[in-house]
Amino acid sequence: MGAPLPSRPRFATLARDGWSLVDAERAYRVRDGVYWVPPVEERRRLRPGMLARLLFVWAEPAADDPGRERMWVEVERAGDDAFLGRLLNEPAADAPIGEGALVRARPAHVVD
Repeated sequence: MGAPLPSRPRFATLARDGWSLVDAERAYRVRDGVYWVPPVEERRRLRPGMLARLLFVWAEPAADDPGRERMWVEVERAGDDAFLGRLLNEPAADAPIGEGALVRARPAHVVD
């Protein structure tokens, strides 16, 4: 089992953490590599034990790395406006985050 959840987890930022999450709703609207986003009602129904696929972005990708990767997170805590989960896979790229990392996200970040 992973480390206990912090009482006040924060959202990652490129400047502070070297990675962040893409707002899938926005990316879908501007056709920026996101081809489908589940209905918001489904994304708000995420509960512990469910999986959410998120689009991560790196602050400093390698020359041969697109700088973005879709990865799965298992939800540990959830509410209507945000959820907390653990990253289930190791990034294919050399990334500043790894399997088991704690991830805070919003329904707007969910791509699957």
